[in-house]
Amino acid sequence: MTLTAMPPEIEIDTEASTVRVGAGVRYGELAVAAHATGLGLPNMGSPPHISVGGASATGTHGSGNRSRSLASSVREIELVTAGGDLLTLSREADPDVFDGVVLSLGTLGIVTHLTLDLVPAAPMRQTVHLDFPAERMDEGDLAEMLGAGASVSLFHHWDGHIAQAWVKRRLSEDTDEDTALPEHWLGGRRAPGPVHPRRGCPPTSAPTRPASRGRRTSACPTSGSSSPRPAARRSSRSTSCRASGSARRSRR
Repeated sequence: MTLTAMPPEIEIDTEASTVRVGAGVRYGELAVAAHATGLGLPNMGSPPHISVGGASATGTHGSGNRSRSLASSVREIELVTAGGDLLTLSREADPDVFDGVVLSLGTLGIVTHLTLDLVPAAPMRQTVHLDFPAERMDEGDLAEMLGAGASVSLFHHWDGHIAQAWVKRRLSEDTDEDTALPEHWLGGRRAPGPVHPRRGCPPTSAPTRPASRGRRTSACPTSGSSSPRPAARRSSRSTSCRASGSARRSRR
């Protein structure tokens, strides 16, 4: 079942810090719209092309250990049952069943809309470190690595060492204090310039999506890399970044 033909509704209520979206809306679209109002999502998956409805129903999570799954942001859900009834359930009105409905894997009906919590937008700094030795990948070091930022993505080789660690950290809202990780960290070294998670790919190479299957692929060679996902157009230097773009919004 695909919802791509449904209107990509994004209705942001800035006073309540919530957004009502069509289930087929992609996180990349939603993030840009929310940012234009000064708000953002508590957590996101790495790929921008996944849908809000699909990611919530399957318990998709982000990277690192500081944030909850994407489904935890859902506060209301609208679905059509097999009998044709339109149901609306919320975290407040239906606390005993709500979590199960959100993570129902599509078994209860077709989700048409979701209402999500939003938080104040904040600038982020991303740092990439390379070549962590296998002997540093014990439980303590991994726990420190995964807790080092709001989002942490690790790209590893099967010989036991982590080739790259991408750490995103929120900058303080009231100071210009440099929160970047040190040049040498847990046995790894900061990348000297932009890098791509897949060996042999230029840093700015973008995956393509064949129209026939709707899946992202990459023409870059992948030999020797075990990256679980492609990444495109992400800086590996310690930089502050903000999304920009127009928003489709209304206040309920």
